[in-house]
Amino acid sequence: MIEQQNEERMSALKIRNLFALALILLMISCSAEVTKDALKDEIQNLQEELHAISLAGADEQQLRQVSKKLQEKITEYIERFPDDEMVPDLLFYRANVEAELLQSYEEAIDSLQKLLTIFPDHEHSERSLFLIGYTYSEKMEDFESAGHIYRRFQEMYPDSELISIVEFQLENMGKRPEDFDFLRDLPRD
Repeated sequence: MIEQQNEERMSALKIRNLFALALILLMISCSAEVTKDALKDEIQNLQEELHAISLAGADEQQLRQVSKKLQEKITEYIERFPDDEMVPDLLFYRANVEAELLQSYEEAIDSLQKLLTIFPDHEHSERSLFLIGYTYSEKMEDFESAGHIYRRFQEMYPDSELISIVEFQLENMGKRPEDFDFLRDLPRD
């Protein structure tokens, strides 16, 4: 009889512990979703703020501050929710913020490389590879790296709408505007 009562108590205790554990797991998953939604909202708000201050002609410091904050929030989102469907778009967007607004070209290339590595068949992959070559060539003047990337682009995307630009880049990397005959003949003010 005592053994049966002990077993019943143990069974009830196990059920209570399992219920408590399930409740804790439910609370954790709900708080993660709230955090995910809150982080999405923060990113969207920062994107809107960045757009608004760009249109308003804000000073360079304010633009950099918002861009840096946006970069950090996107990075946080990607690190916390790496399997989320938004990650490829966020990587692409982050690379554009890093290159165009922060002039952090190596970081931009890293973001684009990460996109290519994790999501090789994503719709942004073709443009990402092109932008890596462009960044090496036009922003960093690393023509050797740009050449490697552009040749890889030719192999991977021979029918791309960007292929004529890639071929032009390969033929003319490192040239100055005055090196082009057709530009020399234009009237100057």
